[in-house]
Amino acid sequence: MPLRVQVYSDSVCPYCFLAEGPLQEAVKRMDGRVEVEWMPFELRPHPTPTLEPEGDYLQDGWAKS
Repeated sequence: MPLRVQVYSDSVCPYCFLAEGPLQEAVKRMDGRVEVEWMPFELRPHPTPTLEPEGDYLQDGWAKS
């Protein structure tokens, strides 16, 4: 019986997007012994506006990561 993993991810978060590739690669290496269920999660739910990709917060975060 495969291990089931629920992954909560924000569809507009660049860091969540970056994490998808390594996770999918790890699951692939497990040769069917892991099932991933992708779950939606809003890091910034309405009415909080989403961050602008060109804004200082994301630009600084990318530069320091």
